[in-house]
Amino acid sequence: MLKKYFETGELDQKEVYPYISEGFGEDFVPANYDMRVIDAFTKVTDKDGAVMARRIAKEEGMFCGYSAGSCLQGMLQLAKGPDGKDLLKR
Repeated sequence: MLKKYFETGELDQKEVYPYISEGFGEDFVPANYDMRVIDAFTKVTDKDGAVMARRIAKEEGMFCGYSAGSCLQGMLQLAKGPDGKDLLKR
């Protein structure tokens, strides 16, 4: 819902649906949500967030929840840039 609200300014309740990850899919805009400080949004699927959480555990030995996996997955998606080019490799 927040991604669509950021892009269109419209609060669309059809964008609210259940997620496996805790804390996602809320049906309200938090009081501390300030669109002026947000540059971009990216959507991450439940599956991609879960897979990333497991990858973090396997590769880094850090046990975290699916929301942390979703955050890292989203950062990697954003790092690819709009043209799909990996911005982390220079």
